[in-house]
Amino acid sequence: MVDDQGVESQAIQAAAAASAATYRSFADATRSVLDLLEEHLPGAGVYLAHLDRGQDVHRIVDVRGGQAFGIRSNGSLPLSASFDAHMADERAPRRCSDVLAHPFYGRMEAQHRTGAGSYLGLPVELSDGSRVGALSALSRARHAFTEEHERLLAMLARVLAYELERETNERDLLRLNDNLRGQARGMAALDRVAKALATGGDARPAVCEAVGEA
Repeated sequence: MVDDQGVESQAIQAAAAASAATYRSFADATRSVLDLLEEHLPGAGVYLAHLDRGQDVHRIVDVRGGQAFGIRSNGSLPLSASFDAHMADERAPRRCSDVLAHPFYGRMEAQHRTGAGSYLGLPVELSDGSRVGALSALSRARHAFTEEHERLLAMLARVLAYELERETNERDLLRLNDNLRGQARGMAALDRVAKALATGGDARPAVCEAVGEA
C-alpha cells in the first residue's frame, strides 16, 4: 500500500505547485502530471485517457508504469469496456479497493486485460461540464489507494482540464483571426474590382487578383 502520510505531506504540496505552474502546452502539462504521479505512487500504473464519445473509443494519451498492466500510449478499446468511461458517467465509483470482487468492475474487459487489484480514476472535466478524459491509477495490490490519493488525482485532473481548455481556446482564437484576415483580404479585393468597373477601365487584373485572394 502506498504511504498516505507521504502523499499528504509531499504529493499534495507538489500538486499545488503543479496547479500554479506555467506549461508550454497541454502535452507538457500531461508529462509533468504523470511524472509527479509516478514519483508519488510507486508501483502503480498511471495514465491519461481520452474518452472519445464520437468514435466510442477509450484511448490512452500517455502512461507511466503501464507495462505491468498491458497499458501503452495510443492503446484503445471500446468505451464500454473501460473502467474510466463508467467512472466518468458515474455508473461506478472513482475509487475501488478490490476490483476483482466489485460487482461491476470485476466483470469488465478492462479487469481481464489489466489484472488490477485497485483502481482510482478522476474525470478530466471542462468548464461546460463535458468529461473528455480520465486521469487514472491502477495497482496490483488491493486497498492501494486512499482518500488522499483521490484528492491528489482530483487536483491534477483539474490542472489538465484547465490546460486543455486554454490550449483549445488559443487555437480557436488563432483560427478565428486567420478567418477574419482572409475575409478582410477578400472584401478589399472585391472593393478594388468594384472601383475598376466603376471607372470603366479594364477590370480583368482586379478580378484576377480578387480570385487569387479568394
